[in-house]
Amino acid sequence: GCRLKWPLKSWRLSQLPGHYPHWQGIAVTVVPVFAALVLLGLWRFRRMAVHPLWRLSSLTLMLMSGVLLAQRVVAPQASHFRITVLDVGQGLSAVVRTARHVLVFDTGPKYPSGFNTGSAVLLPYLQSQGIRKVDRLVLSHSDIDHVGGTQDLLRGIRVMDILAGEPPGLGGVAAFRRCSKDEIWWWDGVRFEFLYPSAYRFEEGNNASCVLKVSVDGQAVLLTGDIEQPAEQWLVQHVRESLRSQVVVAAPVLPPRLSFGRLRPNMCCFPRERTIAGDFRERKWLPGGLPVARRP
Repeated sequence: GCRLKWPLKSWRLSQLPGHYPHWQGIAVTVVPVFAALVLLGLWRFRRMAVHPLWRLSSLTLMLMSGVLLAQRVVAPQASHFRITVLDVGQGLSAVVRTARHVLVFDTGPKYPSGFNTGSAVLLPYLQSQGIRKVDRLVLSHSDIDHVGGTQDLLRGIRVMDILAGEPPGLGGVAAFRRCSKDEIWWWDGVRFEFLYPSAYRFEEGNNASCVLKVSVDGQAVLLTGDIEQPAEQWLVQHVRESLRSQVVVAAPVLPPRLSFGRLRPNMCCFPRERTIAGDFRERKWLPGGLPVARRP
């Protein structure tokens, strides 16, 4: 099945001084090597008197090595996937990982000060996971809270393919192609499918958002960008059965355009849980009727 991972605990560690995920990746390599050198030295001089403090230090390093190696992030097994919704405030950024592939859906916001979540959140997360390449980047549409971190992401890691809901609105940062309904691909036994937008109708703004379904063994997650009511109605009319999912990841906008805000709970396509990627100030705009998984 699918493994859903929300970075509520692990991501808080990244907020410690020194950027925990970055040096964690170094420590996983350095500490075991240093521990091995200490043990080699103790064995080499085993016939000599060694201060107990050195023996205690070597034992501590061995234990630290075991803990770090046990905490290494491993890729999902074949026919499994892991989705992580990152804490980027207003906007959206999510990472979907299969056994041998990585997809990034949106890169979060950029602010006039120059701060952006591509370099501050997304890249450190990828580094902490040992990810050196993104196989596909999906930019749902061209709003700055969804594509603001793109340039820094492209500078910091190799990205093999880029799809977008509004390629003309992305400023020529790189070569894009438009996401389109019925584009399907398989990675490691996991199915990826764009349900929207249709190739036969032009959309712009929020309603141009790529809607991606990731599924395996009857379990599915929908990533919906910022679609509004017209896009929702089109989805229900044209791909109603394909909307069946356990979780939908949405980045809410202010009413009356809240993503999936007007669909009724008794409809076939309604998921069991929604993950709202907005910040605490948007709580009053969240629709009722379903449990909502969200960060504090």
